[in-house]
Amino acid sequence: MGDNEMSLEEERLDLALKASNEGILDWDLQSGEMYYSNRLLGFLGYGRFGAPNIIEEPEKHVHPEDCARFTRKLNRVLHRGGKLFADEARIRTNSGDWKWFRVRALPLRNEEGILMRLVGSLIDISKRRFAEKALAEERKMIDLILDRVPINVYFKDKDSRFMRANRSTARRMGAGTIANLIGKTDHDFFEK
Repeated sequence: MGDNEMSLEEERLDLALKASNEGILDWDLQSGEMYYSNRLLGFLGYGRFGAPNIIEEPEKHVHPEDCARFTRKLNRVLHRGGKLFADEARIRTNSGDWKWFRVRALPLRNEEGILMRLVGSLIDISKRRFAEKALAEERKMIDLILDRVPINVYFKDKDSRFMRANRSTARRMGAGTIANLIGKTDHDFFEK
């Protein structure tokens, strides 16, 4: 590949990374040096110098509720020949706050199978995770209200299958539980 072709490839890669909003890391396991892209440093709230190696010491940087799973998946790649590290975890920023990240990393091994580098990306998924949590809490609240209403309340899809219902509806239909009602139609409970 000539210099112009290489330059064009680098430009494409750079533009693709900018469009993806991902931060890049490259850990050289032989030298111990960790490279973070400016975007990743920005996600974590660090300047060019002083950023910790979050991969080498996850117990210091990954949320306690996520750390065991994160470490188990990482060890599979680092020590047991795993082909790809992928996880979603909360990582502590320089300010001490927790942010959710999707982390993916590819191990690069030499001809003898010795791990030389771990190259990967992180993307801030905090907004998505907070939205998922809010949605789950809202759904829990709606389910709580629905179960307290003494009349039949239900929602059906376009094919007249139950999507959601309260206990009163499940009892009336003879389903026993709400779970036994979901995905079924009136015809599943009444003779034709």
